[in-house]
Amino acid sequence: MLARSYAVLAGAALLLAPPHGTVRVERFFAPALGVEKHYVIYLPPSYGTAPARRYPVAYYLHGLTGNEADWVSLASIDVVADSLTAGGGAEMILVMPDGDDGWYTNWEEAPEPYAACLAGPGTRTTSRAISSATSIRATAHSPTAGIAASRA
Repeated sequence: MLARSYAVLAGAALLLAPPHGTVRVERFFAPALGVEKHYVIYLPPSYGTAPARRYPVAYYLHGLTGNEADWVSLASIDVVADSLTAGGGAEMILVMPDGDDGWYTNWEEAPEPYAACLAGPGTRTTSRAISSATSIRATAHSPTAGIAASRA
């Protein structure tokens, strides 16, 4: 009897659980840098079931000595995004690029080439991103974001 009660509760929990987005690790070649860059991308829960839908894109930049996986591994940004969506918030694509330790700049030439690469990950993976004019340009927990956001 007790085991059956647990099974019923577990089944109810699955039915009530909010849908979850998908986290993927991807890479792309950045011609401006001449190297392959990695990034982590969060795709919202409806991404796989609504092929005609377009989404805004938010870029989350890691801080100095961090990496592209920090927002998921240290801040659980995927869980936060799922929670916000379940609470009625807008779904969006989250892109977390690898910024090395260079403040998202290419110091050998000018800051623009590296920051220009940031538009690549979210839009190269999917053509379903809303144009950059209406997307969120950058968000971060460090001063790095100000540099990248002003140049992106």
